[in-house]
Amino acid sequence: MNYSYVAVFLSLILLGTQTSFSQNWEAGISVGGSGYTGDLNQRGYLKVTDPAFGIAVKKNFDGYWALKFSLLKGKIQANDLDSKSEDQRNRGLNFFSPITEGSLQLEFNFFDFGIDWGQKRVTPYIYSGISYFGFNPQAIYNGEEYELKRYGTELNDDEFKADEDAYKTTAFALPIGAGIKFRLSNYWNISTEFGFRTAYTDYLDDVSKDYVVIDPNENDLNKLRLQLSDPTGYGQDTNTNFKIQRGDYRKQDTYFFALITLSYVFRGKNCPF
Repeated sequence: MNYSYVAVFLSLILLGTQTSFSQNWEAGISVGGSGYTGDLNQRGYLKVTDPAFGIAVKKNFDGYWALKFSLLKGKIQANDLDSKSEDQRNRGLNFFSPITEGSLQLEFNFFDFGIDWGQKRVTPYIYSGISYFGFNPQAIYNGEEYELKRYGTELNDDEFKADEDAYKTTAFALPIGAGIKFRLSNYWNISTEFGFRTAYTDYLDDVSKDYVVIDPNENDLNKLRLQLSDPTGYGQDTNTNFKIQRGDYRKQDTYFFALITLSYVFRGKNCPF
């Protein structure tokens, strides 16, 4: 995907939202943490595993509504050996992946937020929109790191092609979140928020469906593929017609950001709030 076209498109959207009753723009920096739930972390919905950071530009229409574009960078990871589930520990998979996200979000403040008389200094808010992100699941096996998309860990021998990635590592996501924002002064705001992203892919962790048939005697690549797909031998079975579940039954993975954002408000001379 050509990201320059995306940047131009989003810039036009933001510039086109200017209205006669509001000239407020905000720019801020965000720090916090990221995490994920999926096939390797099925219960830890709020488990933050890694730091995250980003930038945001926001157009405030009034004290209630705003449109925000953000760029965020984080990381997600999980390891079966750390799970409380015996089945997961026996499976023995692990992964980590960077997450780079561009997101366009519509915010709604529950209270009329601003600097004008009668407006609130504090308000809870919710948001939703659309995100486009990149990821690249990797695993550590015998001390070495491997890009899992290159090894077709859920592709049978007749489906695998060494020169093709098993799945795309970019996808759309639906962000939904909530937070609280505080007015520090006429020009500075601070907010804290938590937002889930429902990813339109089930391969954030390289795990989705069933164990597949991989013949380790065919070549060295197949031997490595089998080790990455099934490092403990948990899914191997002499009856190749019997499918053993490798992932869970959810069709999509989820990742999230927990952030604190400090932003500067650019106010026009005739801005009424």
